[in-house]
Amino acid sequence: MGTGPARSAPGRPRSEVADPREAARAVVAQLEGQVLFAKLYNSTHRLGLLWANCLALLGARAPQEAVAGI
Repeated sequence: MGTGPARSAPGRPRSEVADPREAARAVVAQLEGQVLFAKLYNSTHRLGLLWANCLALLGARAPQEAVAGI
């Protein structure tokens, strides 16, 4: 993996993190937490927006299917 500067999409603000590994762990923890809530409530419905929410946390643009929770 490269260690160069992160690139942001044109027209989007660039976000900086102090430690990229810790930022990645935070995203994984968010995903794991949402999966655990789905198990707790015995409902996969809560997983519908999982991908879209993850992309939003990362500041990435999502394909329309992901935003719709399909």
